[in-house]
Amino acid sequence: MGCGTSSASAPGKFEDDPDMAADGGRIKYDKKTGKAITCDGGKDDDGQECDFFEVEEATGEQFMAVRPWIGQITEPNNHNPVNNDVPDTTYALEYVYGYRCSDSKQNCHWNCQGDAVYMTAALGVVLDHKSNTQKFFGGGEVENTAKNVANDQNHHTDDIMSIALCPERKMAVSGQVGSKPTIFRWDACTGEKSLRIKIAKGARGINAVSVNGEGHIAAADLHNEHQVYCYDSQGNCIFKEKGDTNKIHDVAWDAKPGSTRFATAGVKHIYFWDSSKPGGDKRKGLFSGHDMCSFYCVTWDNTGKCWTGGSNGSVYYWDDERKCEGTVKAHGNKQFVCAITYANGKIWSGAKDGKVCCIDIVSKQVERCIEFGAGNIIRSISVDDSGCLLVGQRDGTITIVDQNDNKTNIMSSHSDGEVWGLAQNADG
Repeated sequence: MGCGTSSASAPGKFEDDPDMAADGGRIKYDKKTGKAITCDGGKDDDGQECDFFEVEEATGEQFMAVRPWIGQITEPNNHNPVNNDVPDTTYALEYVYGYRCSDSKQNCHWNCQGDAVYMTAALGVVLDHKSNTQKFFGGGEVENTAKNVANDQNHHTDDIMSIALCPERKMAVSGQVGSKPTIFRWDACTGEKSLRIKIAKGARGINAVSVNGEGHIAAADLHNEHQVYCYDSQGNCIFKEKGDTNKIHDVAWDAKPGSTRFATAGVKHIYFWDSSKPGGDKRKGLFSGHDMCSFYCVTWDNTGKCWTGGSNGSVYYWDDERKCEGTVKAHGNKQFVCAITYANGKIWSGAKDGKVCCIDIVSKQVERCIEFGAGNIIRSISVDDSGCLLVGQRDGTITIVDQNDNKTNIMSSHSDGEVWGLAQNADG
């Protein structure tokens, strides 16, 4: 996968966050011991910011394990002089394998042309599954603005953590990890950049983002106070406010025409915002007697009703007064719901139990259930106008499901950790 994480977790570390407990958080490996180190909130155990591409140094008996080529490769006695000039040859991406799914959600979407749009590493990918060809937002050579600091004017220079498409599915918005992350808006069909927003130092990453029909962008970061941002279509900041001390997992705009509201959902909370009011007029959701839980995904239908996926396997729905009207038990107990979307009068939810359920927004009944296998966490659901589903899963697989529930995998990934080896087929 583009993210290079694994599924190990530290016991008890994510008691309030079963999603992270299942995923194990962000993982890097101590190459001296071979043990995994969990990075929680962008920091490692000693409080330093994690760097997935950090070079681990080793001495003594561990040296050969880290750098096994030492002693196997020697410099020839006679060779051409070292040439430090930049090569004339350049490179271009042709095809990229993998799909980032271990620590992000709502991250795989249909565009208006019927192509899949998702992310892996620092790339936005547009996959034409019919011809199995790709276009990209990002990639190519990048100049440094300072030592070891890549120029991020034109595209992401670190892992993309979140991605969303506008209601017309023509424009994509993505946010990356890093102390000073960037948000980009780009064409969901061609990959062409249209807007760049730079976030101040300390954000640690944009882990949730959404864009509405007017091009307004809402986002949440990984700062200790999980700040919430709102921008207009030109990238001007409408407001920046504290979100919650608990992590925000998702953000979504109201799908009702003309609405300026959006919601942020996270660990033990949901907030409702209005971008037309000063400071966003942040208001907490009221459970109204229903079980309080954490939320990992949020969406809205076109009537102005908000829907959230709970850690208890239920889908919650909220009225205009931010009160919870009721719940739908779509998935089993503790089978946390981590993917949800609205399309064609239906709510689609996906959970840890490996099921995608279709809920009628009028009757609040589950009408259809698609099985992907127990324990195969559903990461993302997108539905096109014909009713075909695009489903992203925790094991790095992207699957198309037609109206008859026939499944076709269009992308597979490494699902258990970092890739440490590569070899070419003898025939290729």
